[in-house]
Amino acid sequence: MTNPQTTDWLDNLVEQILVARPKGEIIVSSGHSPSGTYHVGTLREVMTANAITWAIRRAGRDAKHVDFVDDFDAFRKVPLGIGVPESWSQYLGQPLRVVPDPFECHESYGAHFVTDLYEGLAAIGATPDETLSGYDLYKAGTYAEQIETALAKLDDIRHILTDVGGRQLDERWSPVQILSDSNNLRQWKYAGYNARTKMVSWTDGDGATGELPIDTGRIKLDWRLDWPARWAKWGVDVEPFGRDHATKGGSYDTGRVLVSQIFGGEAPVPVPYEFIMTVGETKKMSKSSGNVLTPKDALEVMPPELLRYFIVKNRPGRTLNFDAGVGLYTLIDEYVRERGSSSAGIAYANSVLTTETLSDVPFSHLVAVSQAVPGNTEAIYEVLARTGYAKQVQSQRDIIARELVFVANWLAKHAPDSVKFSLQADLPAMELSEAQQALLGNLAVAIQTNNLDAEGMHLAIYSAAETHQLTPAQAFQALYRVLLNQDSGPKAGWFLASLAEQDKPWLVKRLKAASAPRAEVSNAPKSLEAVVGGKTIFAIDPKVVAAFAQPYVGYVVADITVNSSGDQDGALAQVSLANRGITKDTITAEPLIAVWRDVYRSFGVKPSDYRSSVEALVRRELDGKPASVNSIVDLYNLVSVRNLLPMGAMDLDHVHGTIRLRFGKVGETADLLGKDKPVDISSKHVVYADDDHIITWLWNHRDAKDTAVTTDTKHAIFFIDSVSGSEVVQTALDELIAGLEALPGNTVLASGVIG
Repeated sequence: MTNPQTTDWLDNLVEQILVARPKGEIIVSSGHSPSGTYHVGTLREVMTANAITWAIRRAGRDAKHVDFVDDFDAFRKVPLGIGVPESWSQYLGQPLRVVPDPFECHESYGAHFVTDLYEGLAAIGATPDETLSGYDLYKAGTYAEQIETALAKLDDIRHILTDVGGRQLDERWSPVQILSDSNNLRQWKYAGYNARTKMVSWTDGDGATGELPIDTGRIKLDWRLDWPARWAKWGVDVEPFGRDHATKGGSYDTGRVLVSQIFGGEAPVPVPYEFIMTVGETKKMSKSSGNVLTPKDALEVMPPELLRYFIVKNRPGRTLNFDAGVGLYTLIDEYVRERGSSSAGIAYANSVLTTETLSDVPFSHLVAVSQAVPGNTEAIYEVLARTGYAKQVQSQRDIIARELVFVANWLAKHAPDSVKFSLQADLPAMELSEAQQALLGNLAVAIQTNNLDAEGMHLAIYSAAETHQLTPAQAFQALYRVLLNQDSGPKAGWFLASLAEQDKPWLVKRLKAASAPRAEVSNAPKSLEAVVGGKTIFAIDPKVVAAFAQPYVGYVVADITVNSSGDQDGALAQVSLANRGITKDTITAEPLIAVWRDVYRSFGVKPSDYRSSVEALVRRELDGKPASVNSIVDLYNLVSVRNLLPMGAMDLDHVHGTIRLRFGKVGETADLLGKDKPVDISSKHVVYADDDHIITWLWNHRDAKDTAVTTDTKHAIFFIDSVSGSEVVQTALDELIAGLEALPGNTVLASGVIG
């Protein structure tokens, strides 16, 4: 039974375990194969086991975490991107414990990678109580009894695997792997077993035969048998394992029957977990694929208690998205907000805490301030005190200093360009409108003649913007361009106040220089066109570029196969929103959503009545009413929500000429999805249009009927819209391409980002 007074999964799980195992020490196990670089994803199994062990002890029972290293597993493939030479393919089939270390610093390939894992676990404070090597156990004859039992009951095992697992085993199925004289598990095949002599017969591809005793350490049980044999041998009571083993008829289902009917043991309490994925990836992390973030990498940007919290804050059945980029903001702020609570997850996270390294100052603010006054800790304290954090500076000075180390590492290794900035020593070559130049001149005078704090600067910017009929976004853009040589940056009010505090004459001189008329210089990309096969298929009108904070559009041209039902994991969207801390109450404050609301105001419509496509999707997800259209639409909707960028697609067979992102024209109309009659277009509205008609209205609010992607669509173009820089577009573009290529029948022909 679970305690109705708590929603903490760790407490509830321990209650279930104590009921299932009322007496004795409780053995919690984890297992893994050292086939390549261990990554953050591996931590979910090992640290979930560690957390369960900790929670059982907290409940007053003895418990032990036993970690099994499957280093008797065969080396199956040369991993990508981690420095293992292709020549290591010569060792395929050998036990990981036998394969040489390609880096020549450990006794074997397996030892190299498992050592890295245990060093990471030690740094996190999650070292298992006992570690057992599969290679050593088999070599010592530890599993001889289980091997003998399995081979003696082979017919029963076949029936169980067929009846429970739904597997139709042919005559070539082998219950064991046999280590050949050349240390290879793939060369000799099982040929039979003599129960009287306890000898296993083998044959190889050349017709050679032989026999081996079962206790020589050269006979290894098949995975489906090895797992339940391990449970029986070591009396495993609880075990976390990946959800792929928890499917109907999967290895846990067959193992549960095998352990009781064949090996005379009891199946452990199952704790199936979802995988950990990095943001932008559509597949789980894999040791052999190279798409990994190691525990050591993670600990460079987050302290151990935060990584522990990340692993256990959600029940194991929820997918975790590890975002070492902007998502780290949300994770740190969530932890700081919750760390005073009495939840088991927080208690576990802090159970090894010796020195606090996260302050009460929002991480995002520390990131901005540390760049505004780089390398000057005392100046950082002064800026923090002036911007509302004087109390924290006084009481958490040393904690802030330690946290700044993580901030510096994060900026150097994982921060997206959208949050990084550097004050430019010289006035950058940039493009400004006359109104923007006039605004900078007004601000120079206001700053020179007044001592403005952050709020005063904020009001001065808005006043000058209103005077010169500029949107706030256009005003901020002008400031960021002349100070940082980019289109976005920190909160402008406190940033200008900090610069004025440090060197007001320099700031005034820079703003006046930028406001002076001069030859037009542009650092915008030369081309606003996408050319495929010598044909311009898409272009952005320069008037759109001039009106907004230099929009960027990602595009993908593809041949596609559209299925009537989608196959996207809706939980990924929910997890992404949860990891960002987005709720119905906070959605309009999310920068990537809020910027589109400003854009829509410029169209002369209310953002609450006419929403960008991404805001509409996010709201449906938060309401628990995600819409499924078809496999392709569901895919780009998922990518849209995960990246908080509007996306759309058009059937190219219904497009005439070049698609252009432009302002509408008086007298134009659009026949849109969900509308009974054509909609009148205003000259304020931004639209996608081909040579003949409007394809989308209000930039990305609603699509035309005739170009919608349906099950009949064979050729399509996808668009990703941004007014928040190009890096976010590229990230989403990569994810969209990966998703398209993962679905059968799709071929990506061209892609890019223009703006």
